[in-house]
Amino acid sequence: MTDVQVVPARAAVAAVAQTARNSDSAANTTFFAKESVTMHAKVGLLPPGVSAAAIGRGALIPSLSTWGESGLGAPQTVEFQAPVWCYQILFWAGRERAFGDEPQIPGPLDIPVWAVPASGAVHAVDVDTLVAELQPQFDVAKQIWKEEDAPLAAARTVFKAPKLAKGLLRTVTREMGSVIDDIRAIGDTVEDARPSPDRPTATQPPIEGVDYRTWMTVKAGLVRDAVHPTHVEVYAVHRDVPAGRWPAVDAAWQSRADADPGLGAWVTYDTQRLEPVGAAWGAEP
Repeated sequence: MTDVQVVPARAAVAAVAQTARNSDSAANTTFFAKESVTMHAKVGLLPPGVSAAAIGRGALIPSLSTWGESGLGAPQTVEFQAPVWCYQILFWAGRERAFGDEPQIPGPLDIPVWAVPASGAVHAVDVDTLVAELQPQFDVAKQIWKEEDAPLAAARTVFKAPKLAKGLLRTVTREMGSVIDDIRAIGDTVEDARPSPDRPTATQPPIEGVDYRTWMTVKAGLVRDAVHPTHVEVYAVHRDVPAGRWPAVDAAWQSRADADPGLGAWVTYDTQRLEPVGAAWGAEP
């Protein structure tokens, strides 16, 4: 049998689910540090030099056109074994905690993989590199595990937030389906009447090279994709905002909109259109 030729690459994680525990060890601190679990991850191969944080979590829904438009390879499910604390990081990255606000793990994440250049298929996860990359977040993962999934987590959850006591670990299928209602609701809150005069794309000069469309793409995307503060820069730069200039550009455009009622009406209109999950410019000029 001919060996498969593979190269190192990065894949964005859309969802992850634990499928099997590999021993019956007691669920204690030793278990957390040493136990390995089998998991499935829904991933997409990233273009060279692009991170999951740059494209945003709104792109990581395989059923939407934004998946392909972001340059991701075909959605694939990969199975691998890694320490349970790695699973905690991958699962909770970019996710709202069941109770409490801190700590949080910024997401989405991308992981090191071995890819087949000829087909673009993910051959395997580079687990050794993955563990090394995630190691600095071990203590955060341990704290979250104690509060969410450890033996007393259920009791803590019931005590602090009864309505959130169950359903913490979703399957990949459920994770992908959790946005269906949001997708169906796209446009529900948008007024039928378009503002006038004409859209400001052509009439408003760019600010530091950032035109109206780019500004609104980033401005609405930061909300739609719930971009973590530590990811804002890479997210904006990926959308052609000059490095380090997003806060100033955003403030300047907002000041212009506040002073111009016509522009402000378009900002409101486009914000309603672009903030829902799965939204895009489409055929809008």
